[in-house]
Amino acid sequence: MPKIRGNFWSEYEVTVDSNEKEKYACKTCSGTWSKNTSRLKEHIKKCKDINVETETLQPQGTKCKRQQTFDEYKFAFTSKDQIILESLLIRAFCSVGISFNVIENEDFILFLKKACPSFKIPSHFTLSNTLLDQEFEHLELVVNSALSESPTYCLISDGWSNIQKTSIVNCMISTPKPLFFKATAFKEERHTAENIALGLETTMKDAGINKFGAIITDNASNMKAAWKILKQKYPKKIFLGCWAHGIHLWMKDIISIEWIKEIIEKAKKLSIYFRNHQRSSYSCINQLFLTKSAIRSTIAEDHLNLDDRMKSLISSDTFWNNLGKIQNFLENFAIFIKKLEGDETFLSTAYFEYQQLKAHVRNNTDLPENIREEVKKFGTNRWQNFLYNPVVIVAYKLDLRYCGSRLNARIFDPIIEKEILSLVGEEYKDIVLTELAEYVRKTGSFAHSHLWGDVIQKSVNWWNLMKGRYPILSDIAIQILFIPATSAASERNWSTFGFIHSKLRNKLHKKRVEKIVYMFWNLRILRSLEKALTIESWVEKVLQKKAIREAAKGNNEQEIRG
Repeated sequence: MPKIRGNFWSEYEVTVDSNEKEKYACKTCSGTWSKNTSRLKEHIKKCKDINVETETLQPQGTKCKRQQTFDEYKFAFTSKDQIILESLLIRAFCSVGISFNVIENEDFILFLKKACPSFKIPSHFTLSNTLLDQEFEHLELVVNSALSESPTYCLISDGWSNIQKTSIVNCMISTPKPLFFKATAFKEERHTAENIALGLETTMKDAGINKFGAIITDNASNMKAAWKILKQKYPKKIFLGCWAHGIHLWMKDIISIEWIKEIIEKAKKLSIYFRNHQRSSYSCINQLFLTKSAIRSTIAEDHLNLDDRMKSLISSDTFWNNLGKIQNFLENFAIFIKKLEGDETFLSTAYFEYQQLKAHVRNNTDLPENIREEVKKFGTNRWQNFLYNPVVIVAYKLDLRYCGSRLNARIFDPIIEKEILSLVGEEYKDIVLTELAEYVRKTGSFAHSHLWGDVIQKSVNWWNLMKGRYPILSDIAIQILFIPATSAASERNWSTFGFIHSKLRNKLHKKRVEKIVYMFWNLRILRSLEKALTIESWVEKVLQKKAIREAAKGNNEQEIRG
């Protein structure tokens, strides 16, 4: 008989009989015994022996098999799997903006243990420091790879003060999708023109200054002063303000016109009375018309105790008619601003939409003529002192969708030529002017009819095809047609900063905030590219970076031993 090793008591289960006496049930044969050490020990020896003989006598072919459950299934979990899961975990935290202390939540820990028992759950410190730093480096590889594929960049920047009242300037790089590159905190320094210029220049040098064709910022006075400083050092770079801001100011000018202002003030009083607060005058008007029936029905409700002036306003058909005219007139402005705040509106399209807006003002017959004339004057002022830049006209001319239609050749052709020469330099004057002349007249290689039949929606692709025959003009076209019309991407990026660095997470260090925002923003952008970021490509980058770190560590150890 085999010798029983260890504690044989584990082979029994303790029970109680009807007389409340302790009994020991054998787990092998289910027999019940009183407590007697010698007898119990002797029984388990015999019981085990019989069980072994029974298993030996059972035919191999009829051996009972049962399907293994998922809980019993074990799979090989390597160090590589641990690295990948850690990478995906920190990615999930950053891409959604989850607080790092969730990793200490008991239910979340239970979920991870059940989902993957072999995974070593990182601590809060490891997640928010080691893994965040590693993943930030991994994503930098991917972002830098995406940047390297773009023929030209645009730098988009805007200033902001965070929840700790620290002055920060963010820097986005448009490829043309806006990738978040860095944020610079000025500590005790202010947003002076010199500091801003230095920050923008440093960013361009870090990313490759020769690829930057344009810098787009808001139209604050310190930003414009920074343009002048940089323009002296980099005369071939283009500096532009934000078109969305310019059109918004034009809209504010319109609302300040006395007749329009008076009607909108009444609309706001009505909105406030019914506690229907809106962020803008146009939103206020829209909401009033959405709830017009409900508002007018309140006149019949005696228990509301509406004062006579409010009743008179609600029941006034003249008020509602005039408000409707203002709504229809401002609608095109609001639509244009919304388009400008996206990522796909470039200079050429902005100018085309601006021309459409001017036509809308001219052709409107709802508003009195004197009001329309004031609107035109405001628009001209904003164009001349805010929106206009010669490069806008060049973009409109070189975009295949427009080809400079509606431009007065006598006025604008000299402007276009002068701007192009300032970008390429006098040494290429004859060549580029010849190329431009052939493009405008559709002669030379531009004479082929198939080039103009079905115009490509993305003019940049068309100019890439023409680069072999017209290298200088093509480079200028590609550079200019890549320029976004606004700095809206920077403003949206500040919303991301506000979401991450909130009142509940106000103790986060600014560098950690920057890394989380970098991942939150860029992961979303990279997924939207034509060559979208996949898990496979991400894992490849993670393992590549891991191998580089280990190789560098090995080299350092060898140098120390040497």
